[in-house]
Amino acid sequence: MTRRGVDPEDLQARLEHVLTSGPTVFYLLALETLTPIFISPNVEKVLGYTPEEIVGHPGFWRERVHPDDLEETSRKATLVLQTGKQTQEYRFRLRQGKYVWLRDEMSLWPGDPGHSKEVVGSFTDITTQRQAQEDLAREQERFRVLVEESPFGVSIIDKSGQYQYINPKFTDLFGYSREDIPTGRDWFRLAYPDPVHRQAVVAKWKTAVAQTEVGEVRPQAFTVTCKDGGTKLIRFRPAKLANGDLFIIYEDVTQQQAALEALRESEERYRTLFEAAQDGIFLMIEDVILSCNPAAERLFGMSRERLVGTSPFHWSPAYQSDGQESRTKGGELLRQAHQGKLQRFEWLHQDASGRLFEGEISLSQVQLMGQTMVLALVRDITERKQAEAALRASEEKYRLLVNQIPAVVFKGYPDWSVDFFDHKVEDLTGYAKEDFDRRLLKWNDLILPEDIPPAQKVFREALQGNLSYVREYRIRKKEGEICWVQARGQIFFDPTGEIDYISGVLFDSTAHRHMQESLQESEERFKFLFDYAPDAYFLHDVRGNFLAINKAAEEILGRSQAEINHQDFFFLGLLDTGQEAKVKELLSQITLGRPIGPEELTLIRRDGSKIPVEVRSYPVNFRGKPLVLGLARDISKRKQAEDDLRQSQEQLYQAQKLKSLGTLVAGVAHEINNPINLILFNISLLKDIWGDLEAALRQLAQEEPQRKYGGLSFPFLQENLPRLLDDVDMAAHRVARTVTTLKDFSRQSRLSEKAPVQLNQAVERAVAMAQSTLRKSGVELQLDLATDLPEVTGNLQNLEQVILNLTLNAIEAIDHRHGLIRLTTGYDSVRGWVWLQVADNGQGINPAIASELFDPFVTDKQALGGSGLGLAVTYNLVKSHGGEISFDSQPGEGTVFTITFPVTQ
Repeated sequence: MTRRGVDPEDLQARLEHVLTSGPTVFYLLALETLTPIFISPNVEKVLGYTPEEIVGHPGFWRERVHPDDLEETSRKATLVLQTGKQTQEYRFRLRQGKYVWLRDEMSLWPGDPGHSKEVVGSFTDITTQRQAQEDLAREQERFRVLVEESPFGVSIIDKSGQYQYINPKFTDLFGYSREDIPTGRDWFRLAYPDPVHRQAVVAKWKTAVAQTEVGEVRPQAFTVTCKDGGTKLIRFRPAKLANGDLFIIYEDVTQQQAALEALRESEERYRTLFEAAQDGIFLMIEDVILSCNPAAERLFGMSRERLVGTSPFHWSPAYQSDGQESRTKGGELLRQAHQGKLQRFEWLHQDASGRLFEGEISLSQVQLMGQTMVLALVRDITERKQAEAALRASEEKYRLLVNQIPAVVFKGYPDWSVDFFDHKVEDLTGYAKEDFDRRLLKWNDLILPEDIPPAQKVFREALQGNLSYVREYRIRKKEGEICWVQARGQIFFDPTGEIDYISGVLFDSTAHRHMQESLQESEERFKFLFDYAPDAYFLHDVRGNFLAINKAAEEILGRSQAEINHQDFFFLGLLDTGQEAKVKELLSQITLGRPIGPEELTLIRRDGSKIPVEVRSYPVNFRGKPLVLGLARDISKRKQAEDDLRQSQEQLYQAQKLKSLGTLVAGVAHEINNPINLILFNISLLKDIWGDLEAALRQLAQEEPQRKYGGLSFPFLQENLPRLLDDVDMAAHRVARTVTTLKDFSRQSRLSEKAPVQLNQAVERAVAMAQSTLRKSGVELQLDLATDLPEVTGNLQNLEQVILNLTLNAIEAIDHRHGLIRLTTGYDSVRGWVWLQVADNGQGINPAIASELFDPFVTDKQALGGSGLGLAVTYNLVKSHGGEISFDSQPGEGTVFTITFPVTQ
């Protein structure tokens, strides 16, 4: 079947062209044996093998797949039967022995039922694509390392003026963090405090940025005010990125400005030499354009200001027409020219509009101002060509950073040999770059012998960590002078896992090192006095932001210096409830220069515990800034002594109340006892009288049926009076038992008065005393008492008191209408213990007092009259019987108290 209007012969010809000349190879494979049945003729062009060498040979493919990829490749081939499709990438050995990457797409062929399964597939050589991805990742990693380890400030600002990134050196250089300068507006406000000067700087900056193209660098120098109030002359190197962000490098050129001015004057003298030339002329050091003539401006369609300071590779595609990388090929040509060899060649350029053009280039060495430079003549001879954009963009960023950093960029190797990218190493060491290039010198030849082991140790630690390092050591220059050098590097490995090279930067750190040593000595003296003071010392600003604390302060707060640094009292939550207003008032007083204190505050430690302190604060001036030196003394022991005294007085008061309550109970029981005995005697007499009168009244009722007795008929009396008398009798006996229990309870007994007792008996007596409270509360009580419990040695009254206390507490804990209390006893024959459980379904124990529940006067019911003594007494009574008491409580679900006593031996 063919499409309408398409010649079958023409379609056949097109198909044959695809199978013989296209980059994609098609094949048919027997799935059971993995034997090729068909493969398109263009396989010879792609892999170097003929179809005859492949078709019908089951082991052909397995023998040429890379050993590391073979297992996964075979597994995915067999998975086609389950999934219907598979796509994989693997390495395959060509005829000449080289491995290439293939992307292989397989599909199960829907053949006739009963026939062997077949796979139809196609593969394409993706080696170039894989290499480009790896190169891009490697360039991006180099860029990241150089930015993080750069000895110069770096920032990225988005299109809205927000700082998206600043590197560590930026903060070291200016003192400002991202919190200080979240936007460019904040930067200008702080860096240029004079409004008039600031307005001029902002106008110049905005004009320059508006005229800057993507990837272009326009260095500018401004005097900047740092956070500490000092000023520095800074060279700004802004570059606009493709996404509109601004990439800026900041270099302190305060000491270099005079030298740069001299260099500019020298350049001006030589500018007339090439102003009238018809061809484009560039003057370069290494691969950085120092100057160009008007013809070069016309050739590239841009001003001299845009070209100066950039690399010629910046205006070149990533690859040349012959496939060579522009930087590699051009670097070699420039190196030859620097060595005095005249170079003539053709080169692919790119102008400001993006147009590609071929240039005829002539490179020759010249000597100007005592420096070796390259003079380049460029003539337009051809048209544009495309290059891979992603790799080019990454390389441009990398070159931009390397060329702009006024430090020594190096590429080192495990044997200490090193490559330098420019001649700045000559300024640092006095040795020519070529001495290192030709391996006449290795870097360890310059390092003092005693500094090599520490440097090697830092390198080994980097191998165990994130592969980056910063190390300082001394080198001996060519003239014999010794200086300190700081090296920042990143270690890279080859595919075999061996160290390939180290990429990094070097710079002279002698002055910085001496300054650090002096500062460190001074700080150590102060730190010793500060840290080991017996009282807590705090240094903070007038807003309460901590700058330093000593060890005693760390102990009081339960926090380290790092945890509270640059945070205030309020953010850290150090102040107890209600004290914020007081502290703010104290801070306002000290801003007026007045010392404050002594003041008592309560601080909250990290673990939530509170600690009372006595605070004194003094205004101080540190480096021109008003600060506050605070002293805090822990007064916990003094407060504890005061609390102990109050608690002792409260305990004495409660004990006196309990003694009076016992006396009152005994008196009330005695007063009730006599009337109750009289009632019990009279009830018995009334029952006997009714027995005698009943027969007579029955006879009288027959004669006078309507007669009333106390307003009640005889049939009613005959039916109900015996029961009424029984009820009165029962109630009187209940009152009598209650009176007896109260008398027993109030009777003083000694803990030493112990005898074998039944725990169940103590339970029943305690329950009898609690009956009235139970009826009023509406709480249901259930008893589950084990039979044949062994006796325990104890005081019956004390055991009753324990059970009564727990039962009354359980009643008070229930705040709903379905209250239930269950008293259960039992015997643990293994341990030899008798046990009692008192369980309720009340509100549970407040977690805030659970850990101190058995301490005297601990209660959360003080507003309801609770004394907090019941469980303390219960605990002591249980312990005096050799027993144990514990509880399990869940808020909102209830509490279970468990008491155990040893049985009588």
